[in-house]
Amino acid sequence: MINLFSITKLFVAFALIYFVIITGLIYLLPKVGVSGVSETRVAFSVGSFFELLLVYIFASGWRKIWAVFPSLNTQLFPDLNGEWNAKIYWNWNGNSGCKEGVVYIKQYFIKISVDLVTDESESKTLMVKPFKNSESDQASFYYMYHSESKATSYENKKDHKGAAILHLSHDSRNIMSGNYFTDRETFGHYVFERKAGSLQPITP
Repeated sequence: MINLFSITKLFVAFALIYFVIITGLIYLLPKVGVSGVSETRVAFSVGSFFELLLVYIFASGWRKIWAVFPSLNTQLFPDLNGEWNAKIYWNWNGNSGCKEGVVYIKQYFIKISVDLVTDESESKTLMVKPFKNSESDQASFYYMYHSESKATSYENKKDHKGAAILHLSHDSRNIMSGNYFTDRETFGHYVFERKAGSLQPITP
């Protein structure tokens, strides 16, 4: 999700917060009777705490913040963690059909992985880039993957790379859909629906 923000603005914001905290402590500590603490020690202590806080937020702490302030799911970007039922409407060589599978999404503050598993193949994430529509504010992400066939014979192997754009439903944070295409000259449409109760904590 960090891709949604300007890195320069993030650094400036963190630097300003750091400066305000240090300045405030240096001013307030003598007022409450705490003396003999050097400015260097205050800066070092606050800096160490700030670094630990940032590590915690970037790892998994952001999800607890999102849980306390659910409006962040719409104001910034939704928590997509969990297992999703997938319907894959495919078109290939003049034929079409629907394949079902399961999508496993692991989302951190700095990255997202999307793994799609069916009875025929398993895809691994190459790249995911979240974004929000500038007009509608709809949450979406670009998704590139490598799909590995589960076929045991070489002739039936159908490994391929593909790309898709997934859009979260305007009505629910538990449904997303979008079109995909592959380097096998196939194309189709994804519909993902989050399994009930699958929004569980993840471990880094």
